[in-house]
Amino acid sequence: CIIRRGVCIIGNRVRVEGDVWGEDMLLSNIVLRERLIAKALNFLSVLLLHYEDLVEGMGNFPDSWDKLRKHTLRMASRKAVLMIARAAREMKALDGADFEKVMSDSKTRADFYQSVLEGTVQDFLWQDSEPDGHAGSPKSGASPS
Repeated sequence: CIIRRGVCIIGNRVRVEGDVWGEDMLLSNIVLRERLIAKALNFLSVLLLHYEDLVEGMGNFPDSWDKLRKHTLRMASRKAVLMIARAAREMKALDGADFEKVMSDSKTRADFYQSVLEGTVQDFLWQDSEPDGHAGSPKSGASPS
């Protein structure tokens, strides 16, 4: 979306004429996309570009595909790293011992990264990890929310 006229708030930021948001529509992983709602502060006019229209328009500019792809990969990598870091911080705050155990084993660490990027990190935290073997036992300190 591009603001043609007006002022709005998206997230905690004020946006004005010429500002852009929603470029994460390029990401195929919907977990990496932001789900922000624009709240108009006065009359607001926006230009909206659907992904299909972008692809159709890019057909006229084949040299731009590489630039767009590089931008998309950079954006996806940045968002993935930030999302994994946030989840790791939360996990460490819940139970530092489990965090160290997860990060020390490459297979478990890869499973953790995958669960974050699939949006199923809560399932990962609630896997059976208790020595008593009760299915569905949360990792120490984890909450289901």
